[in-house]
Amino acid sequence: MSIGIEDFYVGDDIECSRVCAISTSYPKHTHEEYIISANLKGIESVWVDNTDYVVPAGYVTVYNPMAIQSSQFCSDGVEFISLHINPETIKKVAIENNIAHRDSYPVLQQGALKNEKIFRAIQECYLNARNSTEYKEESILWLLATLLEEDKPVAGRKRHSVNMAINNMKDCLDGKIDLSSLASSVGLSKYHFVRVFRQEVGIAPVQYHMQLRLIEARRMIRDGIRPIDVMADLGFYDQSHFINTFRKVMAMTPDLYSRSQEIKLS
Repeated sequence: MSIGIEDFYVGDDIECSRVCAISTSYPKHTHEEYIISANLKGIESVWVDNTDYVVPAGYVTVYNPMAIQSSQFCSDGVEFISLHINPETIKKVAIENNIAHRDSYPVLQQGALKNEKIFRAIQECYLNARNSTEYKEESILWLLATLLEEDKPVAGRKRHSVNMAINNMKDCLDGKIDLSSLASSVGLSKYHFVRVFRQEVGIAPVQYHMQLRLIEARRMIRDGIRPIDVMADLGFYDQSHFINTFRKVMAMTPDLYSRSQEIKLS
């Protein structure tokens, strides 16, 4: 019988943990936050709202603030990501975007859910909250969008806003782009901007802008510009960040990519 936290991160609005549990349980208890979890491995049995749920790998569990809950973990072990989100954060986003009333917290669908979109959003939120300050905010907003308005379609006017935003991004490849300014430039709140952009494009706006910068970096290197100069021209002030980001997409460093172009031309 054991339970252990393999990784733990505390931010202003969110606590993230990766937990492993074997043949143990949480007794009936409650939390003041929203608890959103993704089961990565094993089978968990949960009780909430006087209802029992079986939660296999690939499922999500959602608990509203102050919900009474309990859990039992199987003998083969359960591994899950758990996010504790400040209820004021969700309430603020919901009020600003006309999703909830000012006098109460939004009530999420509670219990065990089979929802791949929310599952992936939890994983992304955990990774970016822990490892990427530049993508953290939009990952949290996307998670909230999957929870609050998961099936709401994108209207034509907002689809046009996405196209405008992409054009604005293409004009600003010489450095990082500010999410607030980008959303404001197309007349949307950050929440709605991230939601409609993700639904239309498939990745979040700041991440998409990074892809545009990397496309430009490859084009410049193919034109014979030295990687060190490409890094400076595109506003990558941290060399290790440029190298690691480039390698994630191209499976090679900028210098190796440059040498491969020289060999191709020789």
